Amino acid sequence: HLNIYHVGTDVESPIGEVAQQIARALGFQIELQTGELLPGSTLRRCPDISKVARLGYQPKISLQDGIGRYVEWFLSHKQRNGEHE
Repeated sequence: HLNIYHVGTDVESPIGEVAQQIARALGFQIELQTGELLPGSTLRRCPDISKVARLGYQPKISLQDGIGRYVEWFLSHKQRNGEHE
């Protein structure tokens, strides 16, 4: 019961791609500027979801759909969080 389970997908997505998808979902165009990696940074991240998959977990929503759903939810709740347009 004290195990760590990675929940997500085993599809690797570059952070630049994720940033572009978030921007598009918000109706923005962005230009990414890269810099040097900080000490201890990792070049790639992709969770191993095999342990949680053995419990029956299987991703059902793509990253793009998930970002779209989250942005929609966030925008509909932003005034509740103290932000005003």
